[in-house]
Amino acid sequence: MEQQLALAIQQLSAHINSLKKSEAQPTRSSELKDLFAALAKAQAEMQTAGLSAQNPFFKARYAYLAAIVKASRPALTKHGLSIMQQLITDDAGH
Repeated sequence: MEQQLALAIQQLSAHINSLKKSEAQPTRSSELKDLFAALAKAQAEMQTAGLSAQNPFFKARYAYLAAIVKASRPALTKHGLSIMQQLITDDAGH
């Protein structure tokens, strides 16, 4: 009974992983056409975030994430776009 349950869980997990992979990337160019058009329009309207932070280790300047969001959000929103961060864990739960 335990072996059957373990096998069923393993099969279900494999099926879920295959679904995640197939949903992760659109495969038809028609699905991406509108997205690419909206991105191009939004990028044409975006302001520069500005390099307001310093990384002394690499002796480089960079833009804070908040500045990037502030510079890009109005144009993204205007064209029906948004930014999302998906949390993904590996098999070990990390």
